[in-house]
Amino acid sequence: RGQLLCHLNENRLYVKRVRVALKCNMEKRKGKAGKGNKKNRFRFESFNERIGNIKIDVVHRVGQVSETPEDRETFFYESLQKWQELNCTHHFGAFYQEVRGITQLLTQLVHHKDAIIRSLVKHLQVKDSLAYEPLLDLVVQLARDLHGDLYPHFTSLFPHLVALSNVHDPHVIQCVFNTLEYLFKFLWRYMVVDIVAVYNLYSQLLVGSQKPHIRRFATESFGFLIRKVKDQESFFRVVFRSLDSSPELSEGVGHLLFEVCKGVDTKFHSCSVKVLPLLLSLMGDAHLPVQEVLKALTIMLELMAEHTRREHASFLWDCLLSHTHHLHSQWQRCGTPEEASQLKWMLHLVGTLVSWRNGDRISKGEQVISTLQDMITDTGLPDDVMGVATRVVASLLLGRLSALSEAHPLLMGVVEDVFKRTDKAGVVVEFCMELALKYVRFTEDILPRCVDYCNALCRNDDIIVSSVLLLLARLCMLYNPAPSGNHGDEKKEVTFGLRLDGLNREAIHGDGCPISYLEAVLLKALLWSGKEEQLCHCWAALICVQYASPISAAMLQSVTELYTSLGAMVTNLGSTPNRDVKDKLLFVRAQAMVVLITGLGTRELLSSIPWGSVVDMLRLHPTSLPLLVSSYVYLQKVSLLEDNSVLTCEELVCLLPLLQLNLSSPSSKVRLYTLKILCQFPQLQLLTSADVSSEENEGPRGPVRVLSNALDAEQHFADLSSYRDRLLALQRLKYFSGSFQRLPDVYREVAIRYLIGNLYLNLKLMWQPVLDIICSYATESNIDFFWSVFGDYLSSSSDLATGGVWLAAGLHPVIQEAPEHAYSLPSLLSFSLSRSHADEIGQPDHANVRQLLWQCLGNVPEVAEPRSRIMVPLAIKYVQEEYFRGEDQMVVTQNLRNNESGDVRGTGDEEAIVGDESLMELEAVVMAADDAPDIKAIGGGVASHGNEQRRVCATGKGKRELTKTLLVILETFSKFKNPRAFYRQEELWQLYVKLLTHSDPDVQKLTLACLMTSKPPYLVPYKDNLERLLEDNTFREELMNFCPESECSVVSPDHWKQLLPLLLRVLYGRLQRQGGGGGHNAGGKVGVAIRRGAVLRFLGSCGSHEVGEFIKLILVPFQSLLELPPGTRYKVDPDVVVPLRKQQGFLHLLSHLLTTLGLKLESFLDTLLPLLLHILSSSVQLLEQRQLIEAFYVNSVKQLRQLAMNRLIETFSLFPDYNYTVYHDYIFSAAVWPQLPRLPQECVQHPTQLMKLVYTWCQHASLFHLLAEWTPQSPSLLYHVYSCLSTPGVSEEVCGYVMEMSLSLLNNGRRKEEEE
Repeated sequence: RGQLLCHLNENRLYVKRVRVALKCNMEKRKGKAGKGNKKNRFRFESFNERIGNIKIDVVHRVGQVSETPEDRETFFYESLQKWQELNCTHHFGAFYQEVRGITQLLTQLVHHKDAIIRSLVKHLQVKDSLAYEPLLDLVVQLARDLHGDLYPHFTSLFPHLVALSNVHDPHVIQCVFNTLEYLFKFLWRYMVVDIVAVYNLYSQLLVGSQKPHIRRFATESFGFLIRKVKDQESFFRVVFRSLDSSPELSEGVGHLLFEVCKGVDTKFHSCSVKVLPLLLSLMGDAHLPVQEVLKALTIMLELMAEHTRREHASFLWDCLLSHTHHLHSQWQRCGTPEEASQLKWMLHLVGTLVSWRNGDRISKGEQVISTLQDMITDTGLPDDVMGVATRVVASLLLGRLSALSEAHPLLMGVVEDVFKRTDKAGVVVEFCMELALKYVRFTEDILPRCVDYCNALCRNDDIIVSSVLLLLARLCMLYNPAPSGNHGDEKKEVTFGLRLDGLNREAIHGDGCPISYLEAVLLKALLWSGKEEQLCHCWAALICVQYASPISAAMLQSVTELYTSLGAMVTNLGSTPNRDVKDKLLFVRAQAMVVLITGLGTRELLSSIPWGSVVDMLRLHPTSLPLLVSSYVYLQKVSLLEDNSVLTCEELVCLLPLLQLNLSSPSSKVRLYTLKILCQFPQLQLLTSADVSSEENEGPRGPVRVLSNALDAEQHFADLSSYRDRLLALQRLKYFSGSFQRLPDVYREVAIRYLIGNLYLNLKLMWQPVLDIICSYATESNIDFFWSVFGDYLSSSSDLATGGVWLAAGLHPVIQEAPEHAYSLPSLLSFSLSRSHADEIGQPDHANVRQLLWQCLGNVPEVAEPRSRIMVPLAIKYVQEEYFRGEDQMVVTQNLRNNESGDVRGTGDEEAIVGDESLMELEAVVMAADDAPDIKAIGGGVASHGNEQRRVCATGKGKRELTKTLLVILETFSKFKNPRAFYRQEELWQLYVKLLTHSDPDVQKLTLACLMTSKPPYLVPYKDNLERLLEDNTFREELMNFCPESECSVVSPDHWKQLLPLLLRVLYGRLQRQGGGGGHNAGGKVGVAIRRGAVLRFLGSCGSHEVGEFIKLILVPFQSLLELPPGTRYKVDPDVVVPLRKQQGFLHLLSHLLTTLGLKLESFLDTLLPLLLHILSSSVQLLEQRQLIEAFYVNSVKQLRQLAMNRLIETFSLFPDYNYTVYHDYIFSAAVWPQLPRLPQECVQHPTQLMKLVYTWCQHASLFHLLAEWTPQSPSLLYHVYSCLSTPGVSEEVCGYVMEMSLSLLNNGRRKEEEE
C-alpha cells in the first residue's frame, strides 16, 4: 500500500508540472501573437470585398503546366478522382456515377465526349448545386485533354457558364471566369480563327445592364484572346460596328480595349504600340457609329490614365499627339467636315488625358502646348473644334502644369493667341467664363486681356455686343456679388474693376470726344426705348458701369436719363397685374440709382435724385428689396453732408408709417434694410413726465432706442453659435410700462411688429423667448393697443398659411440656377432678380407662424377671450376649410379612373394580394369611417364630375402640421373661462363634439378640455374618469366604470342619456387609433387588438339604443349608399367611389361586430345588409370594367370583394332565419352570377368564397330555397358545384367540401321527413 501511495503522489506531481508547463507555453504564444500580429486574420468580408479580391489572370500565373497527367492517362480522369475524394455531395456523386466508366482512357474520352459534355451541361444547370467548383474544373481538364475536339462544343457550354456568373457566390463567380480564361488559353488557336463568332457570343457579358464585376471579369478574360488575333483591324471594325445596333456595349467595349493594352504593374502591354494607333485611326471611319466609338475610346483612355503613372504615360502622349498632328495636317490639306470632326474628337481625347487628376498624367507638356497653339492659330478652324481646343487650354491652366515656372510663359502665349481670335467671340467668351470660375490668377493673367478683347469685339455687330455685355456682367457678378443682407456685406471691398482708361480710343462720341469702343457700346446699351426686351441690355450695361473706372460724364448723363425714364414707367404701371415686369423695372432702376450714387458727388446726387422722389417710390413699393437697398446706399451718401434737409426727425415721422409693415416681413433682408434706413435718421426724444399722465413715467429724456435695439438684434444671425446674442438684444425690446408710455406715438407699433417678424426665423430655440417678449406687451393698460396690432396679424396669418399672397411680403420663389449656367442676358437678369429677393430661410413657413401666434394667445387668454368675434370665426374657418379638407379621415370620395390620379392618400397600403384576411385584421378600425354625421356639411365638398376641384389629403409633414395647428388652437380655447358667452357658441360646441371622434388621443384630450370649460352638469363629474379613459395604461380599467350593467358604474342614471353620445364618440376615436397600447404594457398590433376588444365588449354590455348610436358613427361615410331604396342596385362610377380604405375598414370592423355582438345586430341588418351588398356590387362592377381604373387599385378591389363575400357568409351563418326576400335578386346579381361560370376553374386547389357561400346555404334548411335559383343563361347552382368534381387536378379539399354539402343536404332532407 505504501509503494502504491508513493507512486500515486509521483504521478500527481508529474501531472501538475505538465499542466504548469503547458500553461506557460500558452501564455508565451499569446504574448507573441499579441505583439507580432494584432490584426484579426479571420475578419468577415462583405460581398464587394470578396469580389474585389478575385484575381482571374491565369495567363500570368507562375507555375509549370504539365502536358501529360501524372498518375492517369487523362487530365479529366485524374481530376475526377481527386474531386471524388474532396466533394462528397449528392450533386457530384450523381455526375460521377454517369461518367466514371467512360473517362479512364483518352480514347474513351474522345469517343464519349458528346455524352460527357451533355452530362456536364445537365449538372451545371442544377440550381444551387454544391458541385459547381468540381464541374467547372472538369470542364477545364476536358479542354486540356481534347483541345480542338472540344471547340465545336464551346457554344453549347458557354450559355450555361454565363448563367452561373449571375449567382451571388463570389467563389463560384471566380471559378466561372477562371474556367473561361483557361478555355481561351487552351483553345485560343481555334478561337482566333473564328474570333467574330466568339465575340458575338461573348458580348452579352459586356452590356451596360450587366453587373460591374461581371463586366470586369469578362473583359479581363477576353482581353488575352484578342491579343492573339492577327488581323486586329478587321476585328476592331467588327467590334465598333456592333455598337451601332447595341449602343449599350460602349462601356463594356471600352473596358475590353483597356484590358487588351493593360500590362503588369503600371505599364502597358507590348501590343499597345500597334493597337492604340489602330484604334485612333478607326475613330474617323464614316461607316462606324461615331459617338459610340468615341465613348468607348474615352472610357479606355480614362482607365489607362488610372492604370499608369506619369513616367509611363509617354507612350500615350506620343500616340495622341502624333495622330493629332496627322489629322491637323489632313484638315489643312483637305478641309472637309469629316476631317474637322475627327480632329475635334481627337482633341476631346487629348482633353480627357489632360484633365485627368488636374494634369497629373501630363509628361510632355511642351509638346501638348505646341500642338494646341498650332490649332488655335489656324484661322480656318471651325468653331466647334476651336471650342474643344480652348477647353483643353483651360484644363492646362487649371491643372498642375500651369504652376511650373517653365510652362507658365508658354501657356500665356497660348492665351494671347486665344484672345487674338476676334472671329471666335462665342468660343472666347466661354473660355473666359470657364477660367473665371476656377482659375486663381484670373484677375492677373486673364482679365486685362479679356477687357481688351471686349473692346476689340465692340466694333462688330449687335450679336457680338450682346456677348460682350453678357461676359462682362457675369464677371462683375462673379467677383462682386450682390449684398446678401447680412451685416457687413455693404462694406466689402470691390475685387474687380473694368479699367477703361487704358483702351484704344478709336470711337467718336456725339460731342466729338474720342472714346473706346467698349464705352460706346455701354452708352448705346443705356439708351432705353421703353421695350421690355431691352431691359436686360440696360441692366448689364449698368453692372459694367458700376465697376468701370473711370466713369465718364457722358455715362453718368445716360444713367440719369435711364433712371428718370424707368421711374416714370414704374409710376405709370401702378397696380399692374404683371408683377414680373414691375419687379424687373424696379430692379434695373435700383441698379441705376446705385451707379449714380457711386459716380456723383453728394450735392449733385441730391439735385439728380431728390429725396422726395425716393420717398414717393417707397410709398408705392415699400417691400421692394432692391429699392430698399438703393435707398439705404443713398442715405449713406447723403449722411456725409453736414447740413442736409433729408436726415431730419420730420422725415422720419413721415417715413416710419410707410415702412413699419416691413418690420414683420418674413424676409430678413427686408427687415434689415428697413431698420438700416430708419436708423440713418436722428431719433425722436422720449416724452417727459409733463407729456404723460402717470407719475411713474418720470425718467431722463433722451433719444428713442427702439429702432437701434431692433437693428442690433437683426444684425446677429440666428444660428446655434450666435442666437444667444440675438436674444440678449431682443430682451431690450421687452415691454416696460414706464418706458413704453414715454414713447412717441409713431414708435408704439415698432417693437411688436418686429418681434412678430422674428417668428419666421428657422430656429426653434428662438420661438419661445420671442413669444414671451411679445406677451409682455399684453398688460392690462396696453391690451387694446396690443390687440389692434396682434389681431391683424392673426387674421392675415390664415390667408398666408393657405398659400395666399406671400409674394406681397417682398419674397419671390428661389430659382436654383447658378450664374455660370445663365448663357443669355434675359436669363442672367432673371437669376439676379431672384437671387436679390431670395432669403436664407427659403420659402417662409406661414403655417408655423400661425401656430406660434395662437400659442401666444394661449399664454394670455385674458386678452383673447373678450374678442371671440375674431377668435371663433378664425378657429372654425381653419377646422372647416383646412383641417377637414386635409385629413384623410374626412375625405368623402376617391377617383379610381386611370386617366386621373386618385384623390385620397394612403391607398398605397392596399396593394396586398387577395389572401388571408388576418393580414389586415388589426387595421380594421383605423380605416373604418368618417368623423361625424355632419362633417360633410362642415368640411365641405364631395368630389364630383366636371371642373370642380377635388380635395386632396395632406401627406407626411403637411398632415402633421395640420394636426399640430389644431392642437394649438384647442389648447388656447381650453384656457377660456366663460365660453357660453362666445360668438357662434353653438357652432363651436358642435365642432367640439365632432372632434371627439378623432383618432389622435391628444386631440381628444384637448377637445374634452374645451367641452369642460362650459361646465355641463352631466360631464363635469366624470372629468377624471374621461381623462383616464384617454390614457392607454388605464383605458380598460376605466371603461368598466362606464358599463351600465356594472356594479361599479360611476355614471348617474340622470346623466346617462346626455353623456352617452359623447362617450360613444370618445370610444369611436379610441377604436380608430392605429398605434398606442392596450394597457398592461401591451403595445403595437397587440395593443390595438386589446383596445378594440375592450370597446366591442363594452358595446356588448350595452343596450340596443347604444349599439345603434355607435353603428350610426360607423356608417357616416356611406350615407349616399344608405339613401338608396331597399333592394335597389348600386351603379358605381369610377370617378366617385367611397374611399377603398374606408370600405375595407368597415368590412373588418363588421367582422368583429358580428363576432362580439352576435344576435344583437339582427335589428340592424336592414341597414347593414344593403350596405354590404352595395360594397360587394361596386367591387364586382369595378373589376368588370377594370380597364377604366388604375392598375394600382385592382388588387385592392379584389381584396374588397373577398372581404365583402366573407362578411356575407358570416351574416348568413349567424342569421339564417332572417327574411332575405327583399334582397334575393341583389344577392345573386352581386355575389353569385358574376363568379358562377368560373367556379369549376377557380375551385381546383381551394374553395372560393362563392363555394363557401353555397356551403353555408347547405348547412341551414331555411336557406335551401336559394340553391334552386337559376337563370336561362346559366344552369342551377348545384350543377356548377358538382362540375368541380370533374375538373382535372381538383384537390381533396374541394372534393371534401362538395361531399359535405351533399351530406348536409341529405341529412337535412331525412330529418325533415322524420319530423313529418
